[in-house]
Amino acid sequence: MLASCVTPAAAPSAVTSVKVHPKSTSMTITWKEPSSNGSAITGYSIDIGERDMIFVNPDLNEYTIDEVLPDTTYRYG
Repeated sequence: MLASCVTPAAAPSAVTSVKVHPKSTSMTITWKEPSSNGSAITGYSIDIGERDMIFVNPDLNEYTIDEVLPDTTYRYG
């Protein structure tokens, strides 16, 4: 008798290698695509605090945020 087993898909892993490249009035955030663990990656969410959540296409691994203020600290997550 042969036995078989199929493991279920799990949630994608967390994004890694996040880097921010600031300019005077914009910043570009880059990241490495995480392991999908068998589930589709449907997009990425970027939260920089004071603004609305930004949703990014799953085919991208960078996003530029325009209209940021010079000499201002932004927290991203």
